[in-house]
Amino acid sequence: MNRQQHKLVAALLIWLMFAQAMTSIPRLSVTFDEPVHIATGYSILCTGDFRLVEDHPPLLEMWMSWPLLLSPEIPDPTAVSTWGSGDRRLFAHNEAWWNLPIDSWLTPPRIMVVFMGIILAALVFRWATDWFDPPGGLMALGLFVFDPNILAHSRLATLDLGVAMFVILTLYTLQR
Repeated sequence: MNRQQHKLVAALLIWLMFAQAMTSIPRLSVTFDEPVHIATGYSILCTGDFRLVEDHPPLLEMWMSWPLLLSPEIPDPTAVSTWGSGDRRLFAHNEAWWNLPIDSWLTPPRIMVVFMGIILAALVFRWATDWFDPPGGLMALGLFVFDPNILAHSRLATLDLGVAMFVILTLYTLQR
């Protein structure tokens, strides 16, 4: 196979990863920490107030939550009764969020994590291709795309995949 065919196969594998994630998003239950990360990111974007940030840098939470700014039905964070407490768990598990249709505030952040997974998949392919030529890049990408941990975390609005993406991006940049 030539380089163009390798890139075509890589694009097909990445598309397969995207399709797997997107088709499973509506069928997954909400995890315990997804509302916390989504609500924290959304509140920072709306108010510029970092009172709900406890333990993680907020970049990934803000990345996941920015599509919610386009939705008119998501409440203003300062209007939520638990805003003043500064407790992000109380804020995220408040009736202001849970009275909304769950897909209106859960699906857009999950889609943003899928995009991070695609970036990470492309990075894995590029780095492995640099080291082992296109066949090695395809093998690494194939292992990545069908890895159960990647499949599990590339469709949830949590910090796990984003942290992995930034670690791999940092290592790749340092190696270059």
